[in-house]
Amino acid sequence: RLHIILTLVPSLILGVCVSIVLKVSIPSAILILAATSLFVLFTALVGLSLNLKMPNLKWTNETVPVKQSMSVLITLFGGWAVVLALGAIYFALRHFISPTVYLIIICAMMLALCSALYVWIKNKGSRIFEAL
Repeated sequence: RLHIILTLVPSLILGVCVSIVLKVSIPSAILILAATSLFVLFTALVGLSLNLKMPNLKWTNETVPVKQSMSVLITLFGGWAVVLALGAIYFALRHFISPTVYLIIICAMMLALCSALYVWIKNKGSRIFEAL
């Protein structure tokens, strides 16, 4: 929850700024904010699931599992890779698909991924956590 609190508010502010600067329509602005919110939720769920699969329980300083674990590294660079991939896909398809339709597809995809990760965390993830 802390990840969502710390990253959602600034990302929504930046989403509003992008919408104003690019002068997008209201539906597109809403889709930008929805995609941003879903990406923040996606990175939080990926980080949580990776921490469950690769826990770092042998540390002497609290900084190590929070800042220096393999799950943090994968989540960080994986998030960048997802953003780059989504940008590259849009760049390749920009002549065939409108930005609004692409944002709808991204939101649907992120919602499906977040739902799948949430269900996994609630079911199998909770059993993994109990076994730690």
